[in-house]
Amino acid sequence: MANILDIYSRKTVWVLTLLIIFFSIIIVAIIWEKRVIASKEETIPVFIATDENYAPFASIMMKSLLTYTDADVDFYIMGDNIEDETKKLIKEDLKKYPNKKLIYLDMTDINQKVPQKIDRFPAASFYNFFIPYMVPNLTKVIQLEPDMIIKKDIRKLYNQDLGEYPLGAVIDTYRFSEPTINLHKYYPAYQGEYLNTAVLLMDVSKLLQRDYLDEALKLLPELDGKTKWAAQDAWNILFENNYKKLNPKFNFMGKIKVDPVIIHYADGKLKPWKGMAKHGQRDFDAFLEQSVFCERIKKQYHRLDKEPKCLISEEKSI
Repeated sequence: MANILDIYSRKTVWVLTLLIIFFSIIIVAIIWEKRVIASKEETIPVFIATDENYAPFASIMMKSLLTYTDADVDFYIMGDNIEDETKKLIKEDLKKYPNKKLIYLDMTDINQKVPQKIDRFPAASFYNFFIPYMVPNLTKVIQLEPDMIIKKDIRKLYNQDLGEYPLGAVIDTYRFSEPTINLHKYYPAYQGEYLNTAVLLMDVSKLLQRDYLDEALKLLPELDGKTKWAAQDAWNILFENNYKKLNPKFNFMGKIKVDPVIIHYADGKLKPWKGMAKHGQRDFDAFLEQSVFCERIKKQYHRLDKEPKCLISEEKSI
């Protein structure tokens, strides 16, 4: 009996020892991650292309981003037709976050160079090609589209090591092979893994060395009417297999299982402001109800009698 108790006691000690080691490793990993983030502390430049129609969604996206980080963030907003009243509302929407700066870029010169419309896409869809040329003094920048919600600290994306690559992006997991098949019809030589441009991590100096802009501006009109996603197709042709493939959690489009850092509502018809998103609807609604744009959005998309309730009135915010 004593031997049995002795064996049981030894096993208990071993189990407790292993548990202590396991949790110690987890604690060390968490501390190490925080130290890595802190050691790379700097202002994070985030570029957003939008227009008056999408400005409220951009504001909600920025609100979600700022909720999960205490890093300083400079938002470079690319869009000339955003009304002054909307800019005031965006400022009001984000007023509680002292770690942000809103910078509205003058796109007048770029509008003279960029295609004004290709297929169904407006000029703002092509602004991202100009980003490195607008801020050659910056080292690394993030580009995000407005139809997103950020779920974790944006530094997790910004601190990704691009290595030798000029660009970081996630392979398009929403449509899988469809964009590649579509692109092959026009450009049979394409053999790359098709990237989605909604989230781009850019090494400014390496992109400027590549000096791709003239090539892009020549290519875009050639793609007009021939491919479904002209701007994205152009990025894929220009940077075929020359980009860092980021973890899908940085541009979660559904259909795969990840713990997302960024939720991207990639389906053009099932947007969350319509209450129709297949994934992340609650995440969007949680920030919608806190936004000064809530009533405007719900009214526009006939959701006034549906959840969530708007906690802030736009009229009282002006």
